[in-house]
Order: sequence, then structure tokens, then C-alpha cells
Amino acid sequence: MYVSDNPYSQVPVAGKITRWEFYSDHEGEQAFQVWRKAGSNTNYEFVGQNIFSSPAAARTSYTVPEADQISVLEGDLLGIYYGLPKGGVKYYKCDGSANPSFKLKTYKLKETFADPTTLAAGTTKTFVSETREQCRMYKFTAAIEPSEE
Repeated sequence: MYVSDNPYSQVPVAGKITRWEFYSDHEGEQAFQVWRKAGSNTNYEFVGQNIFSSPAAARTSYTVPEADQISVLEGDLLGIYYGLPKGGVKYYKCDGSANPSFKLKTYKLKETFADPTTLAAGTTKTFVSETREQCRMYKFTAAIEPSEE
């Protein structure tokens, strides 16, 4: 599981996720997730996720069934879990010097986690800095229907 704390991955407005848009370069399993900061800078509370298979080499729009739509708050962070076979949603390796707000802001779950269906909303997990590629812009985004409040 990965989460990036950068402007591209932050939820811009409170509401609910009605659709995910992404590019996949091969078939596989993944979950698009929502995390919320919880206390220290690397503890995040799990808000929700949508698990599905990605198609081969395609730009895709996945409409989330109403019962599975995730309620989000402004500032929540989008994350991703790669299943088996590993989903085809990739990321851009960005240049931290050209994008300073992205540098050293990608985190991975500290523990090994094999089954995302066992993750309950409200659970807090600790993440650690990704050491391999620390500047990432994932190739997915969420369409959010703003709250009426």
C-alpha cells in the first residue's frame, strides 16, 4: 500500500468518490484507497477503498456503485494497493527538484499486508518513507461529487 502526500494526491473538496479515472498498462488487481492523516506525519487512518481489476493498456473510467462510494474530506489522501497479479496502474517518477512539493512524500505501509478486504475503515496504520522512488505521481484520480453542506 502506498500513499503520496502531495498536491496531486490530496482530495480537493469534501464529498463522495463517484468515479476513478486511471491508465493501466496491463491487467491485474488493485485497490484505490483513501487515507486521512492521524496524529504523527506517517500515521494514517484508513477511510475506504474500491477494489477491482485493471484492463490491459487502456485509459479507463470506473464508475463506483452508489453503495461503494467513499465519503471524503478535503485534504484526505489517495492511495493504492497492488494485488496479485499486480495491477497495471503505474506512476510517473517525478523530479523532486522540479517538483519540491512532491519530493520525499511517498510512503508505503510499514507492515506486510496481503488482503486489503480485511482492512476496516477507521483503522490507523503506520507508513514509512519509500526509499526506492521517493517522488511519485500516480496515474489515477478520483471524481468527487461535492457535499451539499
